[in-house]
Amino acid sequence: MRHVVVPRRVLPTERLVLRPTSLADAHRAFDIRSDWDVGRMLRLASFPPDAEETQRWFDGHEREWLQGQAYRFAIEFQGK
Repeated sequence: MRHVVVPRRVLPTERLVLRPTSLADAHRAFDIRSDWDVGRMLRLASFPPDAEETQRWFDGHEREWLQGQAYRFAIEFQGK
């Protein structure tokens, strides 16, 4: 079976920009997951989160995308 690579691209909307995650997003994700009100809603995530584990997870995002295993996006609010 031949694998088709889906291009990594930005998807803009009127209020938001969806873009493929990058390793640079790991720190912000760690901060968000460190908030108990967020962490308690993540059934499969450990709490408190581990910074190195978060970094490793984000490090694999581009590879997973290129292999067709996962397509992860960051959301940026453009505000108006």
